[in-house]
Amino acid sequence: MQNLRTMERLVQGNEEVGYYRSISDYETSIEIAKEMLELVEELGLAESEEHGTTLLNAATAYRAAGLCEQAILMYRDAERIFLELGVQDDRLAGLYNNMSMAFQQERDYEEAMQCLLQALEIIKLLPERKAEEATTYANLASVCYENKQFEEGIHYVELAVERFQECEEKDAHYCGALALLAQGYYLQGELEKAIDSYTEALREILSCFGKNESYAMTCENCAVVLKEAGFAKQAAYLEKEAQETYEKIRKPEKELSGLELARCYYETYGKPMLETQFPDYADRVAAGLVGHGSECLAFDDEWSRDHDFGPGFCLWLTEEDYTKIGADLQKAYEELPKQFMGYPARNVSKHGNRRVGVFSISEFYREFTENGVWSEMKDEKLAMAVNGEVFTDPLGEFLAVRRQLQTGMPFEIWKRKLANAVALTAQSGQYNYARCQRRKDAVAAGLALQEFVREGMRTVYLLNRAYMPYYKWAWRGLARLENLNELQPLFEQVTQVEEGRELLIEKICAALLEELKRQNLTYGQESFLEIHVERILEAKENMNPVIEQIVSMEWEMFQNVRNTGGRASCQDDFETFEIMRKSQFLVWDTSLLESYWQDLQEGKLQGRNLVMEKYAYMMESTAPEEYKEIAEGLPEISEEKQAMIEQITAIQVGWREEFAEKYPHLSGQARIIHTSEDTLNDISFETYLRGELKTYSMETLVRYGRNVVAFVREGKNMTEEIMRHTTAFYGYKTLKDAEEKEV
Repeated sequence: MQNLRTMERLVQGNEEVGYYRSISDYETSIEIAKEMLELVEELGLAESEEHGTTLLNAATAYRAAGLCEQAILMYRDAERIFLELGVQDDRLAGLYNNMSMAFQQERDYEEAMQCLLQALEIIKLLPERKAEEATTYANLASVCYENKQFEEGIHYVELAVERFQECEEKDAHYCGALALLAQGYYLQGELEKAIDSYTEALREILSCFGKNESYAMTCENCAVVLKEAGFAKQAAYLEKEAQETYEKIRKPEKELSGLELARCYYETYGKPMLETQFPDYADRVAAGLVGHGSECLAFDDEWSRDHDFGPGFCLWLTEEDYTKIGADLQKAYEELPKQFMGYPARNVSKHGNRRVGVFSISEFYREFTENGVWSEMKDEKLAMAVNGEVFTDPLGEFLAVRRQLQTGMPFEIWKRKLANAVALTAQSGQYNYARCQRRKDAVAAGLALQEFVREGMRTVYLLNRAYMPYYKWAWRGLARLENLNELQPLFEQVTQVEEGRELLIEKICAALLEELKRQNLTYGQESFLEIHVERILEAKENMNPVIEQIVSMEWEMFQNVRNTGGRASCQDDFETFEIMRKSQFLVWDTSLLESYWQDLQEGKLQGRNLVMEKYAYMMESTAPEEYKEIAEGLPEISEEKQAMIEQITAIQVGWREEFAEKYPHLSGQARIIHTSEDTLNDISFETYLRGELKTYSMETLVRYGRNVVAFVREGKNMTEEIMRHTTAFYGYKTLKDAEEKEV
């Protein structure tokens, strides 16, 4: 009975996958698909027909979500199962039809064609499958059009129309086939045939469905052909018909965003224009909507659409291509229909010229990057350069510049921008606002608050490695950021309330400080952000600044270590010292680093040299007689502390032994492992570790112990992680590379 219910759940789940896919809830569709695949395993149905069907449904969910690579792998797995089981019915045909769409989305037209031809072979063997056969022919035609095989595409779609006409009932697929046939004729330059097919499609749509969205779009497409054929009056009528239809069927909640409108307009008119009028360049032109305007940020609404809004997109060409066809392409662009999907022509203000149209890539980006010097680029301009959406970029050159602008700001420049924003945030919010309030200078307090909000938000954007847009969109954009988006309501609140405003300012600053520390850009517990500005400026890329401070102070102490035999050679080798100490500290968490930093500072104030004490403690094993003479001068180690040290040491010695087994040659270059192996001139890892732990304060030792326990719980070897950092400093990509090099 349980298995029966589970099987019922499998059937239901597969239906749910299709349902959620149909309503475009791809995330839910995929999640359920994953559950169903696990259920197949649970039921012991691997390699069964049920398994193949579930894989097919899952693959289609992934394809619909645009995850075509994963989808194709699943389709191939389902295909293998069906073929091994001898399945030769509409399930296999459906699989090939769906898989062809995935290949088509990946622009692998050869594989897409092959899938459809395999589907066709199966369907032709099945009785009363004319509609499925017709649909497959139509799909073949679409692939041919995409691959610019217009004549072959027309042949297939003519067969599709014939098969549909043999069916008792006509449906949307038949109307679509007629429109597809018209498109093929148009692409071939056979305008009269295109008009006839579009007219027939319009009659069928009206007869079966009335004036719906498909009717309006077909009217627009037919109008384009009529205009080109010289029938301006008839074209105007259909344009008006499309406009009125859209106005009747459109609902406010379903209105297209500016980006959606731009993409649809490009797909409907821009792409066919390129393919028919500029066929030699169609695969060289990038298209999308990027730059000025709220729609490029997806912030357009009823108030922003009163200007610089409407059907339009950008076409970007290389400098060479722009020189050859830029002017002609711009002219062709300007001749595209001005009405689209019920939206009127673009309402351009005096500031809205050249936001859409044809550009060279270099010309387009020049406006936003000015002279190309990172330190002089404005965040607001850079935000425009990387917003919006790129629909297609066959050459990849437009996207290459875009990616460079998104991620390529040099660390030092970014750091200076961040430090400046943090300084202004602190000065205006934590300092000047309160002072102005106490002076009862309301205007100055208002300006200070404004400065705090602006620079505080800029700090948030910078900590997300993002560019803050123009001020009217900056606050809205916070919600989209990955880090610190929870500050958005606080920034709103701080502008609206008076009582408790200073507390809100401190709350925002505290959150900024925590993120700065999380990103290893500062250290310490000081709440006043301005104190952290210098620390931010001193921070190194991928390095916690407190590590730099620790290594610097340890090196200073190391220089003052007095050795029995005189100054050691390692006291003149800062490079090796720095690598070894940083490698260790990189596996510590921030709280441990700050605690140890505090130990070093307090030791210095007390006139203690913790590094010298470390070596002194080691002498208990390496030079016991000498140790007896100095032991009284060293801080006493409590029984509790000694017990903790021994527990920690035992764990780390175990890690060191494991590392030696796994990487014997690397281990051979490091210290011997055990205290029992100590000599006067050869100090073991165990002895060194024990000596260092004795110099830690109890608070630091407890934090260190927690760090060790965290490694144990995660199943990680601290020695291995430290050595991974060490070998990376020496230029090795992996420990394996370093081990093999040593061999």
